[in-house]
Parts: sequence; structure tokens; C-alpha cells
Amino acid sequence: MGLGVSVEVRRCASLSEDEMRQLYGFSNELMAESADSFLNHMEQYDLAFIFREKSSTSGAKKALGRLVGLSVWRTMDTDNSWVKVIVQGKLRIVHEYRRRSLHVVACLLYYAWKQLRHPLTRFFFFSIASVFNYVSMKRSVGRYYVLNNIHPPEERAIVAPLYSILDRAVKDDNFEVEEGTGAINVHVVIQPETFAEYPESYFDLPEAREYIALNPRYREGYDLSYVFPFSLANVVSMARRCWQQNRQPPRSARHDIQPLTCPAPSTSSS
Repeated sequence: MGLGVSVEVRRCASLSEDEMRQLYGFSNELMAESADSFLNHMEQYDLAFIFREKSSTSGAKKALGRLVGLSVWRTMDTDNSWVKVIVQGKLRIVHEYRRRSLHVVACLLYYAWKQLRHPLTRFFFFSIASVFNYVSMKRSVGRYYVLNNIHPPEERAIVAPLYSILDRAVKDDNFEVEEGTGAINVHVVIQPETFAEYPESYFDLPEAREYIALNPRYREGYDLSYVFPFSLANVVSMARRCWQQNRQPPRSARHDIQPLTCPAPSTSSS
């Protein structure tokens, strides 16, 4: 707990069978799903951010620290060649590290790499989100859109092209969209033990109540999809959130983000 966090960034295609097995075991403890579903999902993605507690050992045989988080990423094209969408896949963070905004750090880094490669492109973020992901998003950005086919007129032109991304993501992962609510059956059920780590007051938060009202079946393997633009205001808000979450670690734990050794994007990735 007092050792900080190290981050390894890997191409999903480079992960060995043993590494995939370990990541599946970690993921399944937090949110139950079949191994086939997990592997199919991982095959769709470009980069994996693997978070571990920093090991206390040193030397040539330095041991790996405890696995505490996983976040995977890819980009998808839209009908507009100047607009791309960054898609977050698996997001699994153990409870005691969720307040460190590790996934937001990963998001900002992945976005920065893509924006540098495509400086004239406008990027959006897309996720099919659990209640925990949604609450975190609401606290990190100002402007966002839930993709549930309920939009005021001023939003429709913005979100209309992004529904093709939702359709492709649902098809790629064999999900189903519930008519009426737009909630998505992702075949991943959050474990009761994971819910039990949160006090009842968490689900009374305004952000959580909003999510539950939109997706009453959130405990049954149904999630909501949302998008937000990587506008200057949203990027600044996300960076501020990371700084606020990490400037005063709890006395019992210091979760520092260690410098990253990041793979250069291949010329074939978008």
C-alpha cells in the first residue's frame, strides 16, 4: 500500500497466454465474465495499461508488484476523416486505488499520443460504462453525452455521427442494446463483493442516482455508453482532477504515478 504505482504500457497483441490468463483472473475477480468474452474484447484493442504496486525488491530478479489495475484502449474512425474516437475498453481498478484517477492518467496519455500523430483531427472519448466509471467521468469532465437516443435538438448534430461507433462496438463484442433505455447488456456482472466495498451513501451521490435512473439494471450486467469531446476545457478538467486526487495521498498509503516507459505507436495503428 505504501509503495506507489508503476505503469506498464503494452500492445495487447504482444501479451502472452500466461499474461492474458493473469489479467483475466484479475478482471474476473472484480467483474465476472467468461474467458472467451474477455479474450475477444482484448483482441479488439491496441494498448493495455497495466498498473501494479511498485515492488520493494530490486536487482536483476526484481519481483512484479501486486496487480491493481487494467485499462485498454483503441481508436475508431468515423465517417468524417477529421474526427476519430478514442475507445476505452476494460477498466478494472481495485477499490483502494480507484481514487487515484489511474484510468484518467491513462486516458490523457493515450489521447496525447494520438493527438500528436494527428494534430488536425478532432478526438472524442467513448466508453460503455459501469456506474463507477460513470461517476468518475462526471467528476472529471464538464461536457459529455449519454448515447441513449434521448437528446435535445442542439445535441443531435453533435452525437449523430457517434452512434456508428456504438453500433460497431456492440457488434464487435456481441453486446445487446435494450430498447427504450439504451442500456447495453455487456455480459459482465459486477461481483457482489465489489459493490460491498462501497458504502450505501455512494449510490446516493447525484452522479450515481443519475446513472441508476437511466440504467435501473446496472447490477445485472447492463451498462450505459457515453461520449465526450477532448475539448480544451475537458482536458484541463481531467488534468486538474488527476492533480487533486494525487497531491495529498492518505497517510496510510502513497500511490505515486511512476514515470512511464511507453511504446511508440506503430506506423500501422490509427
